[in-house]
Amino acid sequence: MFIKREKELKKLNTLYYTQKFQLAIIYGKKQVGKTSLIKEFCKDKNAIYLTGKSADPDVQLKHFCHEIERRCNNSILNNQNLECSLSINTWEDIFNCLYQLSQNAPIIFVIDEYHYLAETGKNFFIQLNSFIKEKFLHGKIFLILCSSSIGYVKDKLLNAEDYVYQRYNALLQLHPFSYFETISLFPKFMPEEQALLYGITNGMPGYLSLINPNLSIKDNIINLYLNENGVLYQEVLHLMDAAFREPSTYNSIIEAIAFGAYKLNEISHQTNMGSNKCAKYLRSLLALEVVQKETPITEENGKKSVYFINDFVFLFWYRFVFPNITSIIYEDAYTLYEQSIEPQLEGYMSHIFETICKDYLFEDNVFLRAPFSYAKIGRWWGSYSNKKKQGEIPIMAIHKENVLLGICNWDEQLTGISTLQNLVMLGSLFSYPNQWFYLFSKKGFTKELIQFASNIHNIVLIPFDEIHLV
Repeated sequence: MFIKREKELKKLNTLYYTQKFQLAIIYGKKQVGKTSLIKEFCKDKNAIYLTGKSADPDVQLKHFCHEIERRCNNSILNNQNLECSLSINTWEDIFNCLYQLSQNAPIIFVIDEYHYLAETGKNFFIQLNSFIKEKFLHGKIFLILCSSSIGYVKDKLLNAEDYVYQRYNALLQLHPFSYFETISLFPKFMPEEQALLYGITNGMPGYLSLINPNLSIKDNIINLYLNENGVLYQEVLHLMDAAFREPSTYNSIIEAIAFGAYKLNEISHQTNMGSNKCAKYLRSLLALEVVQKETPITEENGKKSVYFINDFVFLFWYRFVFPNITSIIYEDAYTLYEQSIEPQLEGYMSHIFETICKDYLFEDNVFLRAPFSYAKIGRWWGSYSNKKKQGEIPIMAIHKENVLLGICNWDEQLTGISTLQNLVMLGSLFSYPNQWFYLFSKKGFTKELIQFASNIHNIVLIPFDEIHLV
């Protein structure tokens, strides 16, 4: 099923119809929809696919040569007069065959998970760089390099030593769907259920495809997470084993963050690990985009930096699955859900709600009506009152002399005027002359607050019902 990637698809098609050599690099996490995008793009076009894997480079080359020969004998290609007469035994043979095919008609050549080839078979990239310069530029080849190794691709792009990373025509990093893109796929669920659905899938297309809309959210969670054979029960284990040589160490770090250890010294203490060693492991998690590093939006340096899990599948897994693996294996899943998970979901969703509110601010019809264009958005935390008190502002957007301060309440209580007063007090710590106060609330607001805010232009009350209807 192909959904929600129309912008990227249009970009690829625009390049394709130039009938010239094109190179696209597509990367993103597993299950984010890279393969679906490529398949949709290749529909009704001549295309050859190869998929790299963690294997001996000579063995992979042998498999690829066989696949190229098979595809060249495919009736679809032959009907288009795309026959290759070459014997194929090396990378040079593969590239020569593609060049020969492209003389007659455009052809798409996809190498999925190409980082495996680049890492294990140096000859692959040497030959590829050479052929792009000397031959491909004169043919009608659309080359797609696809990878789920975000860190690898970003590192290569930064250094740009290989010609491939200097010559690309399209660089597409696919991201998970936003909250609003996610909920549009599941209209049967109630708004709060849709929010939870987003909070357990991270908006990842591959995981969203696993959701059964005919079951409750509770049953979906049990089937996917609280079951030894559940896809998302196993997914995180597989991802960690594939990404790291020491998954046990990374497990400890992610669990510590999932349960509220956000500062480096807190994570180090929770894991009984030295700060320098812990920082090294955190850098790997940052490269994998499982964890993100944040600094208060008003700070220039990273002395006050904290770490958050920005992949909700990992957050949910390490909060509710990892500590309960024994219970999942030996006990009733419904009892486990009702006793150990359901009571904690409100607290869990508080963090997710902050992301939903930020997504809301960037929705077109909201952004266009905003009091100013946000040049910078993040969060703020710090001390005040002579460092005796700590404060936090979950959403803070800045542009020149303007600031938007936002608070997000995901609980069963109406948000009252004391919440506004606290936000205004925190706003007084900053020197921005133009301040706007945005209050987001799952259950809405007290009559007192609604009446107070009704005639004040810089106070905006946004109930969850209104967010959901954008």
